[in-house]
Amino acid sequence: MPSTDQHGQGDVARFNALLTEYRKAPEVTRRRLYLETMREIIPTMKQVYVFDAEQPSVGLAVPGSPAGRDGPRAPAGKEK
Repeated sequence: MPSTDQHGQGDVARFNALLTEYRKAPEVTRRRLYLETMREIIPTMKQVYVFDAEQPSVGLAVPGSPAGRDGPRAPAGKEK
């Protein structure tokens, strides 16, 4: 098992690598971090509410259900 010092050095190395990428492409890096975080936490949630300012109602996706398995769907006519 790594020592606390080794663990800290690894954290610093990961942060510095991330900072380098952020400086090259801040928007891309910010979006990637957001998506990676969502990919990690959404499967642990029982319900996910999807808000869209252009839609009058709120969408609901339940992770693990057929509708929620692949993530939220675009509203009709908004597919990409």
